[in-house]
Amino acid sequence: MKNNRMKVLLENIVRDAVPDVVNLLPRISAQLERKSFVMKLLTKPLFFILIVLLTLALLSGVVYAISKATGYVPEIGLIDQSVPLRVLAEPVSITRDKITITVTSALLSADKTAIFIKVENVPSSAYPTSESDGGCLGKVDLKLANGTMLEGGFLYGGNWNIFEQKLEYASIPSEINDAIVLIACIGGTIEGMLPTNWEIPIRFMPAPDNLTVMPVIDLEPTLESNIDTETPLVDSQSLYGASLKIDKYIPLEDGYYLIGHTEWTDERVANIAPGGWGLKAHDSLGNEVPIDPAIYDDDLIRESLQPNQWAYKIYGKNFNSPITLSIDQLNVEYLTPILTTINLPLSELNFHSEYLGREWEIDVPINIFDISAKITNITYIQRGDLQGFGINIQTDENLRQIDFSFEEGLITEGLSGISVGSLGNYYDAETKKISSSILTNAPIKFPIILGTTTIGINGIWETTWNPPVDTTNSPFVFIEQACLDLSRWKEIESNQQSSFPTGLSGKILTMRSALSPEPSLFVSNLDGGNEQGLVFGHGSLSPDGTKLAYSDENGVFKIMDIETRNVYMPTVPDGSILDAVWSPDGRNIAFNVFADSRQIYVMDANGANVRQLVSENEMSFVLGWSRDSKQVLFYSIQRSHENTLKLIDIETNSVTDLWNIHGDSASISPNNQWIAYVDKVNGRMGSGIYISRLDGSEKKLIAQLDYWVVLRPIWSPDGNWLGFSVLNTDLSSSELSLGVINIHSCETYSLRGINGYIKSWINP
Repeated sequence: MKNNRMKVLLENIVRDAVPDVVNLLPRISAQLERKSFVMKLLTKPLFFILIVLLTLALLSGVVYAISKATGYVPEIGLIDQSVPLRVLAEPVSITRDKITITVTSALLSADKTAIFIKVENVPSSAYPTSESDGGCLGKVDLKLANGTMLEGGFLYGGNWNIFEQKLEYASIPSEINDAIVLIACIGGTIEGMLPTNWEIPIRFMPAPDNLTVMPVIDLEPTLESNIDTETPLVDSQSLYGASLKIDKYIPLEDGYYLIGHTEWTDERVANIAPGGWGLKAHDSLGNEVPIDPAIYDDDLIRESLQPNQWAYKIYGKNFNSPITLSIDQLNVEYLTPILTTINLPLSELNFHSEYLGREWEIDVPINIFDISAKITNITYIQRGDLQGFGINIQTDENLRQIDFSFEEGLITEGLSGISVGSLGNYYDAETKKISSSILTNAPIKFPIILGTTTIGINGIWETTWNPPVDTTNSPFVFIEQACLDLSRWKEIESNQQSSFPTGLSGKILTMRSALSPEPSLFVSNLDGGNEQGLVFGHGSLSPDGTKLAYSDENGVFKIMDIETRNVYMPTVPDGSILDAVWSPDGRNIAFNVFADSRQIYVMDANGANVRQLVSENEMSFVLGWSRDSKQVLFYSIQRSHENTLKLIDIETNSVTDLWNIHGDSASISPNNQWIAYVDKVNGRMGSGIYISRLDGSEKKLIAQLDYWVVLRPIWSPDGNWLGFSVLNTDLSSSELSLGVINIHSCETYSLRGINGYIKSWINP
């Protein structure tokens, strides 16, 4: 298990960078004392709803129909409130073998039953070490008082010691107020290792009168309207007759959810939908307003939508109206696959190394409806236990992405299962070329027939929205501008003549993706000179640069003298050791112990005085130190994609909560006045690097590279510069480039010849 953990760790060093679209964390909580969603709603001011209703009366030209049946509840989503709502009467917990399962809250509406379940103290040893062993299923049923069984729920631990999950069932008749939650096992754990067949009796009661349900407001154009707020402004040459429409919105405290749909006129099309983060919003003056897909704050809205519907969150309450929503790419799904035949002068390919990297020039048209495209060449590639082709496509201005499947040409005899995958698409707008791929674990015989049912298309699609009049005079909200943006970074990387900043120096420890026994940790000068490969592992340099504290491929904690390569193994608690970080004064080392839970320890630099800082009831991760070496900076995992930054005093164990971030890296400046951290940037796909005072004031966006990923900020020894890493998401490679930026002047340089990310930056 330890080997698997370290392998996964080092192969995913950019784990905090990729947008959290498929992450399980929205349903996971590491906090033991979380208010139920009902209590959260009860604290929201009721006059907020009244203000919304009153401002609607001020609008002209459009009728805003408030649906009495449909409402929105945070953490639940869209609900049908045509019958009285009910909630959980009280939380109910059961503990068996030190594992506690609690039904924390519930909401019953006319269309659904939502139940939140929290699981605590699951030992890490209960999870399988083999990726092929998925563990028990974790089926959770709801047995009603009349004997009816509601099925469909699954409780999955995902290797976490503490987690919380929302389960959803069919609606429960209003006359039934008692049920039993039947949990077959904790999903994902080894069969029979933990208690099974849990039965938790629960009761429901009428929702309190002050339970806040946000209104869902439908847009209905009227004959008297002088402003056509619903007719999209569509490009006259729109493919397939595609257009956008806004159907309704939901007022929030900091903005609105907009729910709309895509229409099309072409009968060959099964569905058209916006491409994720492609939707942009601008006010009447041309200012860009932040807007995100409804995934960061509440992807529960999306669960209630049809395939051609979409939901976005727009930030702000006061706008220069109207707001124009636009998108330059749409995803298209066809009713039937488009078939393309490829024949090479080979009988078959079965992981033949002699053909690896070989390229064949071909001229094969892809008969996509109303689009001109052809395959110009293919290259034989292998990735692990998969083989296939890199496919280069020349197209017109309409096509930007294409996905393939194998319709014919796979030899399936003797295989227990067929895997088909892709390395993604890369689109070059200047040359109108697409690099695609297709991979499989099966032998390939020729000719092959590739199928295409999904493509991405270019164009301009627009629609407008007139938001309610803001009566509170709240400030305008615009997209934050960063010191360093993507266009500037591309310019810096392409400028081969740029010089290294005068006077900027130091020794750095960098970490790169590797497989043991190849080194993953390297020490060098800041300009890349005098680089030495050290060891495979995760670690940090001592402040004087003479020692390395690290954990190896087995999670064994070691301290190495860099000059002599002598290794000392301190006595530490059982478990895998991760994220060892040396204190600035060189006297202590903080580290994580990953045993039956994730714990933070600190010890003297000589290995003595090992003591636990953070309780085992919290999923916490070491980030670094305060510069006076008195506090450890760490984060604990929260719900809704957020982590809470915290400081803990190593003498008193007192904890100071800072704030929540959508990231997992942060660093405190050498003067102890500033903190640099990665966080979500509203309206942008990629996160950004911010700096602020330790109290959260004077916040400044230092770097944000649009859909590229910027991560791992680390301070220079003089506190004037930040080192950072960049992942180019246009490429299939996971290699990271490095840069430095002056926090005062925004002066930026690329550290050519070095990749990975900086773990330590010292000036010995």
